[in-house]
Amino acid sequence: IIPIEHTGDKKEKSILVCSRIERSKKIEVLIEAFKSSAFLSAEYALWIVGGIDKKDMEYVQYLRNLAEGCNISFYTDVPHEELARLYNKASFFWHCKGYGVDEENDPYKLEHFGITTVEAMSAGCIPVVINMGGQKEIVTNGTGYTWNTPEELVEYTEETAKASTRMISLSI
Repeated sequence: IIPIEHTGDKKEKSILVCSRIERSKKIEVLIEAFKSSAFLSAEYALWIVGGIDKKDMEYVQYLRNLAEGCNISFYTDVPHEELARLYNKASFFWHCKGYGVDEENDPYKLEHFGITTVEAMSAGCIPVVINMGGQKEIVTNGTGYTWNTPEELVEYTEETAKASTRMISLSI
């Protein structure tokens, strides 16, 4: 694995989702959350970045249809340099694998560590991630946010986006 280094690039009004693009990652929840916010939809872009396996093409098409007409872009199978650029330009990082899963009975369906979250944080992205599995151990109070509902995801992102000093302190 090649580390993502913080380049100090100017952050754009964008939210990064970076993972394999497959059903277990629940990317549709993130798209719907983004679309539900008039503020985020008007002011921010949602970037979905990841690898695609041929078996997941139907899901990818479903996501593209769901995103149609919104400021949502897909970057698939990008080289490391492009991935690093996207990490360094994004303001926020969203993650939700495990949403809707019973953490006690199905812990194997959660993200156990979450290297993309760590990479995003190392590039100065503010993490707003699901409060489950390894995510809640990586993101603690003062380093970003963990959420339990899509409404909280949107609330934490909007509140932070509107508070420039908070954004600066969380992206260092």
